[in-house]
Formats: sequence, C-alpha cells, structure tokens
Amino acid sequence: MTSKKPAGRRSTVKAVEIIPTRGQKLYEAMIAYGPWDESQRVLLEEACRIADRLDKLDAQLETQSAWFNFSVDLDGGYAEVTVTCDRVLSEARLQAVALKSIVAELRQGRKPASVPTKGGGSVGDLRSAARRKQASG
Repeated sequence: MTSKKPAGRRSTVKAVEIIPTRGQKLYEAMIAYGPWDESQRVLLEEACRIADRLDKLDAQLETQSAWFNFSVDLDGGYAEVTVTCDRVLSEARLQAVALKSIVAELRQGRKPASVPTKGGGSVGDLRSAARRKQASG
C-alpha cells in the first residue's frame, strides 16, 4: 500500500536563514590554520563555545541597567531599591580572558593553510636579509 498526496496540494517549507554564531565564525576562521590534532580541536571547540557564551553574557549586560526596582516601606518613609546583576560583567571578563588565551595558544606558530610558505615574511625577515646582503658584498 502506498500513500499519495492529494492532487493539487504541495508541501511548502519556508527557508530559514541561519545566521552563523560568533563561535561558528571563529571555527571557520581558525580551521584555515589546521590541520589540528585531537587536543587542539578540543581547545578550538571550547574557544567557540566561549565566543557564543560571551554573546549571551553581552545580551544580558545590554539589558541589565537595572534588573528591577522596588520600594521598601520603612518607618515613616520609603526607600527605593535597585537590583542589578554585577556578576555577569565579571563573568564576561573572565570568559574574554579565557578566549584570548585559548586562541593565542592555538595560533602560536601557525600560518593559514592558504598562505604560501615562501615570501611575504615579516619586517624582521627583511632586515635579516638586508644585513646578509650587506655582509656578502
């Protein structure tokens, strides 16, 4: 027995635009510096998670000016109380430092796979070449 769709009916699926997260963008940018061994890939994945976590923390910070306000009835008067989430900012700073450290460790001594190994050296390389040329003649 086969099931058929009724004639004249089409299934419609809306295309959803997927916006890459900063973690996905970081992964795509860093993968050019590969190949990666398993321990480096774990670090790269953690860096990507941290990048996404930072975006979530930043969203909280943007809306946090005052988490909520309320008044307290005191003897003969009122006091205004404002509650904020100060730990979010310190956590965001800690996560940013961790991300910077991991990315620096991953990039240390690596060049993008698409960059040719000859030519395009640093200024120090140019100075060394000029000194060698002067010394030889």
